[in-house]
Amino acid sequence: KIGEGKLDHRIHIRTNDELEDLADEFNLMGKKLGELDEMKRDFVSSVTHELRSPMTSIRGYMDLLLKGDAGSLSDLQKDYLSVIKNNAVRLGRFIDNLLDVSKIEAHKLKLTPEVQDIHELAHEMSVLFKPQANEKKIKIENKIPKTVAKAFVDKDRIAEVLINLTSNALKFTPENGTITIDAKEAPHYLELGIHDTGIGIPAGHADKLFNKFEQVQSHQKQKTTKKAQKGTGLGLTIVKGIIEAHGGKIWVKSPGPSGKGTTFAFTLPKLTEEIRTKFNL
Repeated sequence: KIGEGKLDHRIHIRTNDELEDLADEFNLMGKKLGELDEMKRDFVSSVTHELRSPMTSIRGYMDLLLKGDAGSLSDLQKDYLSVIKNNAVRLGRFIDNLLDVSKIEAHKLKLTPEVQDIHELAHEMSVLFKPQANEKKIKIENKIPKTVAKAFVDKDRIAEVLINLTSNALKFTPENGTITIDAKEAPHYLELGIHDTGIGIPAGHADKLFNKFEQVQSHQKQKTTKKAQKGTGLGLTIVKGIIEAHGGKIWVKSPGPSGKGTTFAFTLPKLTEEIRTKFNL
């Protein structure tokens, strides 16, 4: 388990022989590695916090320059400033992702749960991604019934989950494909699924998708997209952290129910009478 990254695991062997000595060495190694891991998390968290403020300032002054507040600009100058701004936005997004990962790993991700209509949230995704979907002739179908039970979740965080998963589905689904969002009820939770008819995930890679900086590379990618899809490699790590912070779980199946593509499924807390009573809703 230590080899799997569970650095707080300890081996309990008391045989008064070499096996016990070896177990003690492994325990000491796990403790030291855990301390190093914590130091790394603290360092990343500190650095990203320090980077966030100047990056916000840079983006703000870029906007002022582009508005002409410091004088008129030529078209070439505007183009150059736009390149700088776009890259500053990308870097800012990466910094935000690192901060989220640090909070997730430290179990400090704050949630503000509220009663949420999942059908409506899925509808917002279909509207949000309509331009990109139309460009690739991809159909986004919201098959969540309007009558499905409400969820008790942090709306902004779950929207972040749906945006990430829908965006990924769009990236890896070829023209004339379909992305379907559906849900089913269980006594205490809702199970949501995002299914696509894309290129799928190579065998043996599904379990790695939620690791930090893990991105599945496939020769199929070049067949379905004009260029390789790039990202920070943190999106699905954050998605998993958000779902687990809600007490849910997430998994992936490839191929999906249609015999191709990929399905990401996850559970969310359902609004039950117990929750209504507990939170006086």
